[in-house]
Amino acid sequence: MRRIHVVRLFAAVILLSGAGPSVAQRAEPIAADRPGLGDGSALMGARQLQVEAGYAYSAAGAVRRHALGAVLVRYGLGDRVEARGLLNSYVVQPRPEEASGFEDAGIGLKIAVAPGDGRPLGVPSLTLVLTAMLPTGTAPFGEDDVRSGITLASDWALTSAQALSLNLSYARQPGPDAVDLTASIGTSVPGTDGIGAFVGYGGSFPAGEVGDPVHYMEAGLTYLPDPDTQFDVNGGLGLNGITPDFFIGFGVARRL
Repeated sequence: MRRIHVVRLFAAVILLSGAGPSVAQRAEPIAADRPGLGDGSALMGARQLQVEAGYAYSAAGAVRRHALGAVLVRYGLGDRVEARGLLNSYVVQPRPEEASGFEDAGIGLKIAVAPGDGRPLGVPSLTLVLTAMLPTGTAPFGEDDVRSGITLASDWALTSAQALSLNLSYARQPGPDAVDLTASIGTSVPGTDGIGAFVGYGGSFPAGEVGDPVHYMEAGLTYLPDPDTQFDVNGGLGLNGITPDFFIGFGVARRL
């Protein structure tokens, strides 16, 4: 029930923010925050709405999980601010102990700090992503407390066709003095006929007594059938000494 209230509240904010998306700002192809372990620095244009979703299967040791949803709703409040609704996934865990339920939902803002110049080896773009995860999920996939986080996202053009993406994140976790520092770096290359590829690394470095560092390599393909739609397939391999340790998935992003 709490999850439904969060969805309704975010939808009301969008409706009260103004009219529909601005067609004039659609010259650029869609810039989705999925797939990948990090977020891009691109923001939605003023009054533009975008929905992203997908499915993932993961295996880590004895744990197996199916996650359906990964829903992210993005809405441009202006040229430099984007509202974000993280509705996240419904998770089914068949083993080692059978469980199912919703992950916590969240709200957030993406704020442009520096636009960058888009030139090869020029000035990179810089964006802040502020997130609050709310205790709306179900056990064992939800938490009892609000968790806040801040991410610095940057994209740097290496060539006219290739860019380097970097994320640095700080997040509060449940428990006293529990902090999670994460980083990701990756590169993407657009191909022909709307097909592109990406590869990257993601790492999580907990501070305090909340776990050990986690490292992943990831890669995937994207396909743009039109400027407002992106399909993707992706996968990753853990570098944590656990067998098996991987994830695979697919998804879609649509600018409305």
